[in-house]
Amino acid sequence: MHPNLVRQFEVILLERLNEIPLHIQVVLGPRQVGKTTGTLNVLNVLNKNFAASTYSYLLCESGLNDADWLQHAIQKELQTNKKIIVFDEIQKIKNWSDQIKLIWDKFKLKKQKVHIVLLGSSSLQLTQGLSESLAGRFEVIRVHHWNYAESQKFANLKLEKFIGLGGYPASYHFLKNEDRFRNYISESIVETVITKDIQKYSHIKNPALFRQTFALACQYPAQEVSYNKLLGQLQEAGNVDQIKHYLDLFQQAYLIKLIFKWSASNKSRTSSPKILPAAPVFTSFFLNRDLTSEEQGCVFEAQVGNILCQNFNRVYFWREGRFEVDYIVEYKTKLYAIEVKTKKRKTSGIAEFKKIKKLSLACYIDFDNYLAFEQNPKEFLIKFAL
Repeated sequence: MHPNLVRQFEVILLERLNEIPLHIQVVLGPRQVGKTTGTLNVLNVLNKNFAASTYSYLLCESGLNDADWLQHAIQKELQTNKKIIVFDEIQKIKNWSDQIKLIWDKFKLKKQKVHIVLLGSSSLQLTQGLSESLAGRFEVIRVHHWNYAESQKFANLKLEKFIGLGGYPASYHFLKNEDRFRNYISESIVETVITKDIQKYSHIKNPALFRQTFALACQYPAQEVSYNKLLGQLQEAGNVDQIKHYLDLFQQAYLIKLIFKWSASNKSRTSSPKILPAAPVFTSFFLNRDLTSEEQGCVFEAQVGNILCQNFNRVYFWREGRFEVDYIVEYKTKLYAIEVKTKKRKTSGIAEFKKIKKLSLACYIDFDNYLAFEQNPKEFLIKFAL
């Protein structure tokens, strides 16, 4: 890793910008996790290798919302021989995806070797625009919430503290002031994403139910919860289809992750999902108190699940009667049964699962080996699974 780059997505972006432009690069992830800062770090590293500036960073504003501005901006940068053009908050430009498509196709036709990088605070709207107009023309570089290793390095957080309050680096400045910490998470994260990002671009029939659904979902970290159970605890009237739709929107906005039950015949998305809040802080925030040891174990299990989902395409859980396995991962030709253990040992369902899949490999993750797992999950499974 380059000494001036601190996050994995920065390394990936640097590698791609050093290549011949093949695709538009889209830096995609939740709000307030360092997408812009990391991208600028990469550009500064690249800039030091050349006598003149090779890139242009353009912050798009809602007032500059026509195609003429975008076209003019591109032409101006090309006249100064820029090789990388970064558009931040691109979703604020009217019909941005159609305009970027025209520009990119023009570059390709004229064989102009110019990189385009797109960033935006509304991941939901960016995703919609990409799928509508730019299919086959882009690559996504995903930026996740800050993990334990990054939080430890940046703010000296211990694992127990990270499980209670981790995920957003700017919030770490307020760890000694509970009111400011909670206000930041509430106003800069939760309300901004739910009110501005999601409801602005998706039709929400019942905003109160929408907010309550997210708050309630975050109070069941790493737990299998039926849609009817969630519906029964909400104060506003709704139906199961609404709850499913809302959870899907939260997932698209990188606020939660849903995983489903594994079975030998299929991986059923019709089963009740296991809910993984995307940032550990969400659970304690919505419970409005410190976590109990049992809740801390559930959040730790959810964080393990998030790391698995970030690194593997096929992640499930398994349950049959009183037996369960926290996570099932299909990777290459192998099947891994993973149990997450905290200070309180749980009854393992791995032995029962191995009766169904005799060649499956067992792996155990706890506080002691979590850091090694987080730093390289694939290598960890290969090395430590039995």
